[in-house]
Amino acid sequence: MLGAIVHKILNQGPGAHLLGVTSRGAFVCTESDQVLFLSEESYAGPLTLNLVQNPVVLSQIKPGCLVSIQKGCLFFHGTEVWLSTDQAMEWNPPPSPVTPLSSSQRLPRLDWAIQQSNSQYSDFTPAELGVLQLALQTKQSVAILKSLQPILGRGNGLTPAGDDLVIGLLLTFNRWRSWLYKDFPVEQINRLITQAARVYTTALSASLIECATQGQADERLINALDSLVTGAPDLEACISRLLSWGSSSGEYVLRGMTLALNLPSRTGG
Repeated sequence: MLGAIVHKILNQGPGAHLLGVTSRGAFVCTESDQVLFLSEESYAGPLTLNLVQNPVVLSQIKPGCLVSIQKGCLFFHGTEVWLSTDQAMEWNPPPSPVTPLSSSQRLPRLDWAIQQSNSQYSDFTPAELGVLQLALQTKQSVAILKSLQPILGRGNGLTPAGDDLVIGLLLTFNRWRSWLYKDFPVEQINRLITQAARVYTTALSASLIECATQGQADERLINALDSLVTGAPDLEACISRLLSWGSSSGEYVLRGMTLALNLPSRTGG
């Protein structure tokens, strides 16, 4: 299984290098700063190439290793590792469900979900979150960028906490824009945040943020968001899987989703 964006990257055939190896897979960064994830898990995503049926021996490849991409094949220089995607199925997120819950119905689901998180969002002060909330309420793209730009790149890891929050926010805006955010300048927000991310944060975060502006994300994020908005799939299972996304990334993504879903909307209450 491979995400649609990965499929496009591999068909372009750029050079690349191994950005990092984790306990769950490896990140490859192309010459154009696009990042794809070679995952040993079964969860699909737009930047994910799942290796469940054809695992790569990650211990053989080290950060900085040069990678060649030719006609859908990945070659890791200095190793015997290579990977063909000829037989891989392309994954895209399912269409968004058509009927959101009203805001009064969503609120207890949001409250319950946040209670499942262990994070105190210590990477942000209450004042910063308050400024962000006020900026979102203005529905002005420049004001929203001004409040988000200082948190881009904030935190540790390949996807800092600030970026995870932005991903949750943008994914919500873009996946549910036709129902909940018709009066938001979503396209302008997408353009401004994408440009800022390329300057202020990591290549991986910038790639994930760009995916979010297209309504694309790891299926754990998609399912949790849809559950919060519509009541299905099962909320408890979806939130549990979301919180397993990275060491704390899922918690900050959830915070971004709740910031967006707590805004007054024209449709759905």
